[in-house]
Order: sequence, then C-alpha cells, then structure tokens
Amino acid sequence: MDVMGRNGGCDFSELEAFQQKMETLANNMNANIEVLAKQTAALLLATAIKRTPVGRYDGKAYVCEGKLHHKGMRKTNGNNGSTLKKNWTSRVYRSGNLIALEIENPIEYASYVEYGHRTVNGGWAPGHHIMKFSVEEVQRNGFPKLERKIQRLVEAALR
Repeated sequence: MDVMGRNGGCDFSELEAFQQKMETLANNMNANIEVLAKQTAALLLATAIKRTPVGRYDGKAYVCEGKLHHKGMRKTNGNNGSTLKKNWTSRVYRSGNLIALEIENPIEYASYVEYGHRTVNGGWAPGHHIMKFSVEEVQRNGFPKLERKIQRLVEAALR
C-alpha cells in the first residue's frame, strides 16, 4: 500500500497514534518514577537495616557482618542491642524537578557506628560504613533492575 496518495497526501494515522502513546507515557512518567523511587528507597532501607550491627550483651566476643571483631558486654541496663537497627527511616519527596530519597537514623550514636570513633583508652573503633556500603550495593545490584523496569514501562506504553 502506498503511503503517498494520488494527490500528494499522506496517511499520518500511525504517526498520530505514536504521538498519542508518547504523550500518555510522558503524562504517566512522573507517577511511575515516584513509584520506582519509593521502591529504590525501600531497597536501600532494607539493605541498611541488614548491615546494621547489633551489640551482644551476653559477654561473648563476636564478629559482625562487616567482619569487625567486637567484645561482648554484660547486660546491666536492659539493652537488647537492636536500637540502632530498629530506628532507620526513609522518605521520598519532590524538590523542584528532582525526586529525593532520604534515609536516616536519628539515634545520637549512629554517626559513631557509621564513621568510627575514639575509645576511652585512646584507641580507635573503626566505622561500619553502613550507608556507604548499602548505597554501593544498591547501585551495583539495584540500578540494573531499575533500568529494566523503566525499559518495560516504555515498551508497554509503546505497544
């Protein structure tokens, strides 16, 4: 079938249908990106929680997930060792044209666990770098999944 008619006219119906699909995709993209951002925040939050060390209060030494050696403490004040792990929060919000993810732990000693700190005897307790390693893991493993989801959204919109 010829696209060009006898009078030089053209059939633009397929092009108009494609334009309509692209407009629909653009209109839905903000909502889709926000959903993907929330999924990414949830993945990062889960990874940070998994990496957060939990102290032992039975007096036995242990090695945490970060391969750091710790000496256990005797339970004297009712601590159960999971305060830091239980207090992670995430938030996704818009800031202008950007969608921002915020993962935080409001516990006052969280930065000491993250970056390390001096000890009473003048030594140094190394940091666990919970967020640093969690972000690296999500970038390495989560971003390819995110790219595939975006590709599937675009392909579905263009069908």
